[in-house]
Amino acid sequence: MSSPEAAVWLKSKDVMKAFLESFGGTSIIKERAYTVIAEFVPVTLDLNDVDTCTQIEKDNNLPSLSILSTKWIKPVYKRSQTQRTAHLIIALNTPESANQFLRDGAYIKGKKIWARKLLQEPKRCLKCQRVGSDHLAIECKLEHDICGSCGDKHRTNTCAISDPDLFYCVNC
Repeated sequence: MSSPEAAVWLKSKDVMKAFLESFGGTSIIKERAYTVIAEFVPVTLDLNDVDTCTQIEKDNNLPSLSILSTKWIKPVYKRSQTQRTAHLIIALNTPESANQFLRDGAYIKGKKIWARKLLQEPKRCLKCQRVGSDHLAIECKLEHDICGSCGDKHRTNTCAISDPDLFYCVNC
């Protein structure tokens, strides 16, 4: 069961259905997603419309059900009233579909859109400011906050320094 053919067999709909029936309960099979960021997408795109993904697939010659999900990076309620474009996270079900988006771009609402890989950002503790740390602020053992802008002992969002020349990297 460690061959490419076995992987294809396991991913077939009938086999997945049989596995789910055998495991029972609330078992689900989560498909792997290949995520891209589509940049400068018209905000007139309605993500609540069930036909939106289907239309994007048709417009870009993608196989049916290639798009697993879509999500705006910035919440809609935080947009300015004059905003015309926004960035969109698109999860695709195959690396081929994702590569097509990356290589050729896509047409969304009649506009040529370019995409890039969605790269995982390193974990950072917002209390001690360590990048790549194994903890988050809630688990941080440091007694006081370290400002991510000036390095003093206060939270970053309360920093009174506004001159960028006085900012520095706390980790350096």
